[in-house]
Amino acid sequence: MSITAQPGTNSDKSLYAGAECFQVAKDTIASAWPDLAPFMEKWVGVSGGKMLPDDIYQLIADGAMYALVIHTEGEIHIVAIVEFVQYPQAKTLRLVGFAGKNPLLTLKFMPAVETWARANGADELETLATFKAEPLMRRMGFQEAYVFMRKPLYDTH
Repeated sequence: MSITAQPGTNSDKSLYAGAECFQVAKDTIASAWPDLAPFMEKWVGVSGGKMLPDDIYQLIADGAMYALVIHTEGEIHIVAIVEFVQYPQAKTLRLVGFAGKNPLLTLKFMPAVETWARANGADELETLATFKAEPLMRRMGFQEAYVFMRKPLYDTH
């Protein structure tokens, strides 16, 4: 596996119950992508078609988003795609999407993402969740802050 630790990551395994959280650097995304792409293929199915794997790759390569890899002993469990949002009074890490072998593993590994977020100056996490994912997000400590709604501007028929 070509994934290596980056500055701002924390490799103290006791913090994550045996898991490690690494940021894939934008200059190593090309070599890491074969390991990450299968996870992104899974996530694209629930993203509503707004982003394809190639889009995610390019956003990471451009430094606009980050890939966080949660693994134990080199076995990838979760890949999270995140971005920072700077509000006037808070730096927020937005969880854009995540995919893994078992979504319930996210509960176990979320502390690794939280530790990485704090180490990189984030004050909070935020995410948008489907109705199906909402119970899982609540179990991870997310609280409803807004109701996100959408209105298509073009007829899709």
